[in-house]
Amino acid sequence: MCYGIRIWHLGEIGNSSMDNQQQPFELLSNTRVLITGHTGFKGTWLARLLNMFGAQISGVAFPPEPGSLFQRIASPLVQDQKYFDIADSKQLSEFVLAVRPDIVFHLAAQSLVRKSYRDPLATFQTNVMGTVNLLDAVLKSPSIKGVVVATTDKVYKNVEKMEIGRAHV
Repeated sequence: MCYGIRIWHLGEIGNSSMDNQQQPFELLSNTRVLITGHTGFKGTWLARLLNMFGAQISGVAFPPEPGSLFQRIASPLVQDQKYFDIADSKQLSEFVLAVRPDIVFHLAAQSLVRKSYRDPLATFQTNVMGTVNLLDAVLKSPSIKGVVVATTDKVYKNVEKMEIGRAHV
């Protein structure tokens, strides 16, 4: 099975040009999806959206905060979920093999800038080695046909604060 992405122009949605074509996201129906960071803001909304299209969702993340958005709108939508740090390669690899996803959305990260300054080692372990561990687990899992790796805007320079003609470090 091959997964393709088609970007629809707003004018096409609901337009007769889409008649007799597969609707966007129809390919996700009954697809096994793993979301890393499923308890975070983006993971919560992604789980909700994928559920609307019929995907079977698994997730790995840190435990959600009490009363979080995830607990209010997405927790029951995730069929199989575990709470641990993706820096734990053994546990991550075992989980990926157990849930046999077709697609992986990698959203898990430590993205808080101040926390990264206080504990840079833990930030690198989760963000860099966690991604390495996930990609290693993906290579060992024959079921996976696609991976989406997301990042945060925190890795880019704040252009709106730059002064023209002056270099910023």
